[in-house]
Amino acid sequence: MKIVGIGDIHGMDIWKKIVKKESKADKFIFLGDYFDTYLDIWPIDQLKNFEEIVKFKTENNNKAELLFGNHDFHYLPWINEHYSGFQSEMAFSFSEKLVPVFNEGLLKICFKYDDYLFSHAGFTKTWCNYAIRKDSIDDSNDIEAINKLLIEQPAVFKFRYGVRGDWYGDDITQGPLWVRPRSLGGNSIDGYHQVIGHTIQEHIRLGFSKHVFIDALLAGEYLVIEDIDNTSVIKIGILKDKEGNV
Repeated sequence: MKIVGIGDIHGMDIWKKIVKKESKADKFIFLGDYFDTYLDIWPIDQLKNFEEIVKFKTENNNKAELLFGNHDFHYLPWINEHYSGFQSEMAFSFSEKLVPVFNEGLLKICFKYDDYLFSHAGFTKTWCNYAIRKDSIDDSNDIEAINKLLIEQPAVFKFRYGVRGDWYGDDITQGPLWVRPRSLGGNSIDGYHQVIGHTIQEHIRLGFSKHVFIDALLAGEYLVIEDIDNTSVIKIGILKDKEGNV
């Protein structure tokens, strides 16, 4: 089994180059944040890019997993919260495309394979206690339960200021759409290599507690896990031309 992890999209279409380069991979995991951008990408192009990602998912269902990010979450019309980067002029159009995909169950909070756990921001013991009444994720039943919460109790994924009141999400009470690396490292659930986006990195890095932080598409980097059923070789894929441009 070969898995490719793709960090936060934010309207970028670099994922197409990754899919082409890693065409023999068994699974592509998108870590979310399909909308909102800090680059010069028109909102209509962000929308088109999301539609193309969904098309890739539907045409290659067993090869692609689409995870939810916080910059997607606030376009669900029943959430009634707006976070940084919210594009009010495109909110209806984004919601119009996002909701049917959500209703079809094509978007998830997390994906697990072996001892690798993929999510947008990671899982703390504190949040798991709050959401599923236990401080660990023990098996596929727990994964299914968490993914069902997105449909049945979406409010558990909202931003939570917690004990520190940190507006950036650096708090152990924060959930898998929000928690930042420092808080995650001090309160992480046991038993997994967590593969995480959300917090931008200059380069993909191996973190504390066996975490891998892969929000590094701006550097042209993505994660490759080869032979995951046996030796699990972790590599950093790089997309750059001879001049070093992504």
